[in-house]
Amino acid sequence: MIATAFKRWQKVAKISKDRDIRIATVDAKGRVLIPMRIRRHLTHGATLYLTVGADRCIVMFTREQWEREVLARFQELSPFDPSPALKQYRRVMAHMVETTLDAMGRIVIPGNLLRYAGITRRAAFTFMGNWTEIWDPDTLDQETLNPTLAQQAADPEAKPA
Repeated sequence: MIATAFKRWQKVAKISKDRDIRIATVDAKGRVLIPMRIRRHLTHGATLYLTVGADRCIVMFTREQWEREVLARFQELSPFDPSPALKQYRRVMAHMVETTLDAMGRIVIPGNLLRYAGITRRAAFTFMGNWTEIWDPDTLDQETLNPTLAQQAADPEAKPA
């Protein structure tokens, strides 16, 4: 009954099936199975690029997305002209790693990126259109809550404004 109602609601609301959050388990070696909703757009052996996101998450790109969203955006920068864009590019490139999708649909996320995002046992994948974000599920919950609710969750004694 609930599943049927949900399917009907998806048609009415025109919810994209790619725009939901999927949770995956991270093993002791940093391997994580990419959820099928994201993996279906990838091929075995695909090179994926991981780096730090603007928030406490990991950003994952395919080769085409990496070239379009990162390399093309920063191609006009000069190393002799200090700017906020140059600092941002340096941060992205300093933490970038290439990983390959294995036959089982897994990637390896290096320890430094897992620590940056606060990911331990579980990773939340969110498809953002031109890239995918990988979060610690609790951090993602806090990030996506209403700011007032997030403040209340952080400080239950705080009074609403």
